[in-house]
Amino acid sequence: MVKLHPAIVHFPVALISIAALFAVISLFRKNDFFKVATFWNLLFGVIGAMAAVFTGLIEEQNLLHNEEVHKILVKHKFNGFAIMILSQILLTWYWVRKNKIGKKEYALWALLLVISSVMIIYQGFLGGRMVFDKGAGVKPVELKMQKEGESPGSHSHSDASGGHEHGQDTSSSKKIQPASGHDHKNGHDTASSKKTVPGKKKELKEMKY
Repeated sequence: MVKLHPAIVHFPVALISIAALFAVISLFRKNDFFKVATFWNLLFGVIGAMAAVFTGLIEEQNLLHNEEVHKILVKHKFNGFAIMILSQILLTWYWVRKNKIGKKEYALWALLLVISSVMIIYQGFLGGRMVFDKGAGVKPVELKMQKEGESPGSHSHSDASGGHEHGQDTSSSKKIQPASGHDHKNGHDTASSKKTVPGKKKELKEMKY
């Protein structure tokens, strides 16, 4: 069964949050653009919230969970219902009063919309705890890997220089080469070693073709 709930929840989260942002901006703008944008984002956000609640209730029936997950799940479910109902009330409120709504009434409406977006943030926190902290609805990947005969640390990585396996002894390949052809043991000036012997110089001239 395809899990639709994790994919659908992103739409009401984004749309209602953007609607709240536009509502706050519209308080300081005389242009009606932000009010219109607020309404349409809220409308589609309400539709998304209804779909998220519906798919969440379906997946709840098939979710394998313990008592600890169940406590978070109850909060997640009722907070989702609260977000859906509050957003529906705000949408209906604005639809009925959009031609008569005053500044104070609209400011209160925008405040409630901001509160609903805060509730959405809390909803995402609860969902994240269930999945990432408690593992609700997550397949036991490590158990599956063990059944397939793969143990942690048994694989090897290749580096950019040609590749070697972890744990390989590379000390034999590190041969120490002499840094230079002269000796510094007694602190002699190395400039004296660079003098050209006259005989050698003549011999080099005769070697020219």
